[in-house]
Parts: sequence; structure tokens; C-alpha cells
Amino acid sequence: MRKSCLAELVVLALLAIIVGSVIRRALVPATPTMPPGQVTAVVVSSAEGSTTPPRGLSLRSLIAGAATEPEATPTPALADEALPTGIEGLALRISQPLMLAAPEVTGLAMTERFLYVAGHNPETQNALLFQLDRETKTIRQVRTIAHGSQHVSGGLHAGGGYIWGCLRGMDASEGTIVLALDETYLEVRQQFTVPERLAAVAWVDQGRICGVDASGAWMYCWSPDGREMTRASLGSGARYGDMEVIGGSLVCAGYDEFGGVLDVYDPNSLTLLVRHRGAARSQGGDWVTGRGFAYWDGLFYFLPDGGSLPMLLSYALDGVPLQDYVPAMQ
Repeated sequence: MRKSCLAELVVLALLAIIVGSVIRRALVPATPTMPPGQVTAVVVSSAEGSTTPPRGLSLRSLIAGAATEPEATPTPALADEALPTGIEGLALRISQPLMLAAPEVTGLAMTERFLYVAGHNPETQNALLFQLDRETKTIRQVRTIAHGSQHVSGGLHAGGGYIWGCLRGMDASEGTIVLALDETYLEVRQQFTVPERLAAVAWVDQGRICGVDASGAWMYCWSPDGREMTRASLGSGARYGDMEVIGGSLVCAGYDEFGGVLDVYDPNSLTLLVRHRGAARSQGGDWVTGRGFAYWDGLFYFLPDGGSLPMLLSYALDGVPLQDYVPAMQ
């Protein structure tokens, strides 16, 4: 009898311990964990007219967020042997993830202080513009830019004190808005509209902005007020995603049916001077030269994929002088 009572007391004590543990777990909230070094940009839509563009500009530029991010521990770059290589005349130097989220990447530009990434979100139908610190690669600002149904961004170019970009619609009849944004605050400072659907634009000099259409069939140059100065049928068979001005020549990054290309054009005659082939594919399976492209301080930068951590690839000239790799019309 005593043994039976003792056994019942032991069982009751164990039940009390179990119940108490369950209650404590329910009352103490779990502590969420975040991956180390991850920076998340949260897009907050602004009300119409909350951000007033400079006088005379009708484009609506909406601030999605503007703040200096705390310094993050850089994510180690992947080993070079695990990365795609193979662009004629260039050698892969490093691959580095950018801590931003862009469903589709469309453009890349650089200045001494900042790195700029253009993207597109098909679900929200917004063009995205990220400004990152050059050294830490942390996000400084994010903007969503839209004008009616024109919400598809193109390539980016830093020139003449502005960040040049373009915004087009899904319909071929909607044309393209060419934009010049302030390098620091990303406010729209200049704009003009052209009837063509452009993939990318670049500032050549004080009197010319050149661009290529989305099909890769035509290249144009305009005055700063949008007056067309020249146009040329390219016939190169390539589609371009971004443009850069190097040594006075236009360099277009894209691809054709055979692979990636870096095409060098004379900005005066709009004729092809040289083509460099690229066999390198990104981790997402796209041609490395197919989307974002920029040049800075002797290095060629490519941003071929979107996603939660786009990989920025940098290439250096492989024993070839820059004036030979990017010739200029004499």
C-alpha cells in the first residue's frame, strides 16, 4: 500500500514539472534570429505628392527609404576558382555579394563615393534605384520611381555630375523617359521623353546623351533638352543591357545568339569599332555581360543577376592596354 502511494506521488511530481516547463515556455517569447551581416531594405510607398520634384518636372520620384546603415561585417568573397570566367581580354578579380533585394537587376553605375543599382519589381510594377556606399557596400538610399504606366528601368550611367537612367513602359507605343538624377540625393534634375523604347543611356559630353533601344537595332544621340541629333542602324545582332563611356568611346554590354559581348562604338559616327566576346555565365545562368555594367578606376564591373544577394563581379585587363581594349576613332 505504501509502495503504491509512493509511486503515485512520484508520477504527480513529474507531471507538475512537465506542466510548469510548458507554462514557462509559453510565457517567455522566443528571440528571433537574423543571418549575420544581412541588411534588409523595406520599401514604404509614399502618398502622391509627398516628394516634390524640382519645378518643371512632372516625374514622381518616391522615397522608399533614406538612412545611413550601420556598418556590417563584409561577407567573404567566394573563391575565384568557383566563379564564372571567360571575357576576352579580361581576368576575373573578385566576386562580392551586394546586400540588397532586387527581383530584376537592370543597371549599374559608380562614382567616387557611391555605387548605384537599378532594378525592377514586376509584381509591384516599380522601378527601384539603390544607392550604396562604395567602401562598405551598405545601402544609403532606396527609391521607387514611376510615371503612370512607365515603370521598367534600364541601364545606368554616371556622367556630367548626374546619374542617367531611363524609364519605359511595357507597351512599345509608350516611349521612354530619360532621367538625370542628383548623385547624392537622387532627385530628378532633368528629363526628356523620346518615342523609342530604350534599354540604356549614357552621358557622352556636355552636348550629347546617347542611348540604345531595347531591340539593339538602333542607337541615338540627343541634346540635353531631348532634341535628336543623330541615329544609326547598328546591325550588330546584339541586345544591350547597359552602357558606359570609357576613354571617349561608348562601351555596350550585352549578348547575341552566340554569347556575351562588350561592343565598343565611336560616339560620333555610332559605328562599331571592336567586339569582345564573353563566354562567362553568372551563378543564375545568365551571360555576365547581359545586364548591369560599369567601369571605374581600371576595373570592369558586372551585375548580371537579381535576387536577395546579387553578385558584383569585377574584372581587370589581362595584359592588354586600355587604349587597345577600348579604342577611339582617330
